[in-house]
Amino acid sequence: MLDLVAALRQEFNTSVLFISHNLDVILRMCDRVGVLYAEGSSSKGPVAEVFDNSRHPYTVGLLRCIPRAGARRTRQARHDPEFLPPLGPSCRLRIPDRCALAEDICRTEEPPLHDVAASGDEHASRCHFHERAQELPRDTAPVAIPLAKHQHDASGCR
Repeated sequence: MLDLVAALRQEFNTSVLFISHNLDVILRMCDRVGVLYAEGSSSKGPVAEVFDNSRHPYTVGLLRCIPRAGARRTRQARHDPEFLPPLGPSCRLRIPDRCALAEDICRTEEPPLHDVAASGDEHASRCHFHERAQELPRDTAPVAIPLAKHQHDASGCR
């Protein structure tokens, strides 16, 4: 089915909005990604940039949960997809209770969308402490995420 979508996209030279919880599918099918968390965007940008240089605690935790052969699954309890955030009018300001990087400012001010691009691409993160996201503790050694993806035209998923 994914190959058919990719072929149709190329044949008609069009963009596709692809919504999925499967990060491997996003990696294969899309050029750009937006990671949603609690009624809004936490990270957005080119897939390779967001996956290689995650700058939001939720995105970091989500990527660390991807199963890899020979590696034990990392369970980021505070940002694990199994533990849903509270939703409602002030949900954005309650998220810090689940974040290891949270400080007082996180409880009083919604963070702006920071430009965090390492390579000049449009990579943005909605976190006051985006520069520390990669420092979050983990219970396993880092394992590289393979960035092999199918070749497709430059129109990409948008």
